[in-house]
Amino acid sequence: MARKTMAFYSASPIVIEADEKLRVEIGSNYVVCSIVAPQKLLSFEFFELDNDINDWSDIFFEIKHNSQILDKNTGTVDIVYN
Repeated sequence: MARKTMAFYSASPIVIEADEKLRVEIGSNYVVCSIVAPQKLLSFEFFELDNDINDWSDIFFEIKHNSQILDKNTGTVDIVYN
């Protein structure tokens, strides 16, 4: 199970401009989604994960369903597995 425990949104509705990119960091007990511009954090979401992860596809489905960032069109995407 994934729970959104922290979030920050700089604008509503969120629009990703040409010089901004989506960044997704995946850790053993968390996933962070963020929109960044050069030298600036614009929005982020922090999802805590349960310790008993059996199926990553279920985790990603929950995060996608609860995210206000991942449903946006973006050009550049950075994915980091930590």
